[in-house]
Amino acid sequence: MLKSRGGFTPHNNCDKTNSILHRFDSKVTNQDKSSSCNSIHKLVKNRNRSCVSGFSLIEMLVVMSITVLFSTILIGYARESSKQMVLISSQAKVVNLISRAKSLSIATFIDESGLPTNPAAPKICGYGVHVDKAAGQVFIFRDLAVDCSTSDNKFGSGEMLSSNLDTFSVPNTIQLGADTDLTDVLFIPPDPIIVINTSKSLPSAKLTLQNKDNATLNVLVKIDNAGKISTK
Repeated sequence: MLKSRGGFTPHNNCDKTNSILHRFDSKVTNQDKSSSCNSIHKLVKNRNRSCVSGFSLIEMLVVMSITVLFSTILIGYARESSKQMVLISSQAKVVNLISRAKSLSIATFIDESGLPTNPAAPKICGYGVHVDKAAGQVFIFRDLAVDCSTSDNKFGSGEMLSSNLDTFSVPNTIQLGADTDLTDVLFIPPDPIIVINTSKSLPSAKLTLQNKDNATLNVLVKIDNAGKISTK
């Protein structure tokens, strides 16, 4: 056992406090004890403070494990939410393109800007949206024909609008779903008449967008022959 230079064995805080209390108790009289109550309480408080133990190693490990578990859950949830937000944003852009094509078709009929000065030149018969699966693009086009009654009612070479506002490129993290059956939707003024995939009688068509890593994360845009756009 180690000893101090004075020859006494070192004690911990608790032993020192107990020794002080014992000496104090043996020296004071009954009268002194009643008058020194406050001093005793102070010594007891100091002893209790020095004897309080901290967290054990097991308790610290348990707290750390729970913290890591909750952090992992929150990070995973944040990643899934981020993927879903990309899909919802892309869905909104597709809906906006379809609505814009419809508006352009009506506006063209009202101001007659689609009428050429040369009767033999092609004129704008309507505006529509084309889905290019291979390129991963959805964009607005104008249907051009010399005689609109003989138009093919679908996208053709040179009919794509050049503005960035009229084109949506699918982000790298998502793709067009295999069940996408919408190729062209055309709005023919003035009503406008809705032509889906070159057919005026086709009830509806849809476009789906899905996450490349998780196909269960997907959104849908559907349009019917009345021009109603629905999402899911």
